[in-house]
Amino acid sequence: MRYVFILSLLLLVGCSNQPFMLRSTQNVLVTPEEGMYNCEIVDTFPDTTTLTDTQVARFIVTLYQNNVQCRNSIDAIRTFLENARATINTPPQENQTQR
Repeated sequence: MRYVFILSLLLLVGCSNQPFMLRSTQNVLVTPEEGMYNCEIVDTFPDTTTLTDTQVARFIVTLYQNNVQCRNSIDAIRTFLENARATINTPPQENQTQR
């Protein structure tokens, strides 16, 4: 009985003139390039007991420049990932196979 049922289903599918759709999913790992991770780090801080106003101002400028550079790098990574997400989320083209 089971074989008759399977055989009848195969005959119905084989005789059908409607194309059937094959769909496949694909996993993609998107990673930004190493060059995009460009954040300068200040490892050593000047001695606070002997700092002059000029040294404080230069140190603040250095921190500000590092912050701007790091913010630009983070924005570039965010844009890269948004573009990658938009590319991945486009509807896949469906392959039509007729029997």
